[in-house]
Amino acid sequence: MSFINRKLINSMTVFINQEEKTVSDGSSLSLLLQSVGIKPTGVAIAVNQTVVPKDSWDEFMLSENDQVMLIRATQGG
Repeated sequence: MSFINRKLINSMTVFINQEEKTVSDGSSLSLLLQSVGIKPTGVAIAVNQTVVPKDSWDEFMLSENDQVMLIRATQGG
């Protein structure tokens, strides 16, 4: 089996703030953040319109076509 076929079999599509992203099957929210280069400080995450507590990000496994909303805290006034 070629690398391309393995990649297609072992990946899935999720949507991050409505943008399509291909990730590995079995990706957690923590791995998703790493893959897109976002540090977890000051970030809130909802998956399919349900907020996921930060202490669950390592165990929360994504599924095909999940809708992930990343919200970053900003400073200013």
